[in-house]
Amino acid sequence: EALAAEGHPFEVVPGVTAGIAGPAWAGIPVTHRREAVRVTLLTAHECEKDGTQIRWDLLAQDPSSTLVAYMGMKALPGMVNSLLVAGMDPETPAAVVERGTTSAQRSVISTLSDLPEAVRREALDPPALIVIGPTVRHSNTLDWVVRRPLAGRRILLMRGTSWAEALEYAGAEVLESSLPLTPAVHVVLEALPLTDVVVASREEVEALDLVRGGIGWGSDVTAWCVGPETLKRAQKFGWNRVEFAEIEVACDELVEQLAEHSVRVD
Repeated sequence: EALAAEGHPFEVVPGVTAGIAGPAWAGIPVTHRREAVRVTLLTAHECEKDGTQIRWDLLAQDPSSTLVAYMGMKALPGMVNSLLVAGMDPETPAAVVERGTTSAQRSVISTLSDLPEAVRREALDPPALIVIGPTVRHSNTLDWVVRRPLAGRRILLMRGTSWAEALEYAGAEVLESSLPLTPAVHVVLEALPLTDVVVASREEVEALDLVRGGIGWGSDVTAWCVGPETLKRAQKFGWNRVEFAEIEVACDELVEQLAEHSVRVD
């Protein structure tokens, strides 16, 4: 709207909204032809306001619908109470998905009445989505991401390699960059902690050494050095955790090596 008001040209890129993508990443379909034929997206912090526009009475009486709430962690107890008072079954399946589709994703599966306590017990934080409805129960069988060998890994590597696709398929969140690192790359690096870095040359080691130890690159990050010269350079620069990979390492072999060093982002 601001761009339109100023007369600036712009482009809208269509995508999958977080209210659908986040639950799907946790194995929760928001619709299911035998269970939920409607989905309602709402901003849950509305329930903290006087004169809320949300009709909890109507939502609570619709067992064939899925509710997906944005921005609702603080309002979760009030939201749950509103639905229970309006007559929703306290045993309705419910979930919270934190940082959906990222390496730091966590989820809690519970019932409507027990959800606030389950979230408190697991210490989930925003950003997170609240999902309430019968399809939540499918998470036990459809939570596909956690079954991947590199689930929970956030890996940085340079563009131009053949490894990115294999690492992503194995469940990792892959950050690809080119040299020199741009300001945009720095922002992405600082968004969530890295778990691994794959470097394939002395030049990559030297460039990445400038961001090593900064936000997002902690002392527990493992550097996978492809080739002996790369390994020597990383060791000379004092990189804490380095592992060696052969120069001609195949994609599946690299995935296997990383999977053997199991770590997850908390």
